[in-house]
Amino acid sequence: MFIVLLAALAVAAPYVRAARDGHHVVLTAPMRAAIERFDPTFRVWRDRDFHSGVVEEFDYSATSAPFAAIAPFAAIGDFNGDERLDAVLAGHTSKRALFLVVLSSRDGYRASPISSASPDPANGTPPGRRGSITYLERVARGEEVVPFGEPPLFRLRHDAFQIVTWEKASELYYMKNGRWQSVITGD
Repeated sequence: MFIVLLAALAVAAPYVRAARDGHHVVLTAPMRAAIERFDPTFRVWRDRDFHSGVVEEFDYSATSAPFAAIAPFAAIGDFNGDERLDAVLAGHTSKRALFLVVLSSRDGYRASPISSASPDPANGTPPGRRGSITYLERVARGEEVVPFGEPPLFRLRHDAFQIVTWEKASELYYMKNGRWQSVITGD
């Protein structure tokens, strides 16, 4: 939901907090600074921006675990294997909807868009229904990567994330040799 921007809040690691009004992404100061450098107008989507089927099927309700690594609009994990948590966020700037990766590096964090998939709540929604059907999932290190219709390729060396379009398709993003790779994992 909201990126917590309280200056007095000293956060050691990013997380997603469930509350009565939905989920909130809590990021470290260096992560927030990277987003600010990327585009100060970037905002994360909220639970209410997602189709009710996504929220209900995947139990992203406020009754979920109070500190989780995912929400429909956020996945947190060590995506590049440097033992520092990173984040991928579904949101928008003043000009476009996008998935934004906030990735650690030797010099801190950098934010950059990834994927041409649109997390925009206005896109892909069945007539008469509200909210995005495209959401994020974290995939844990050690999981097998199984491309759609193929045998398993390999096990993940680091955490990864999937961009999933509910009941349609999914694409896994993982880091290999410092570069993002992707594979279709569902159709």
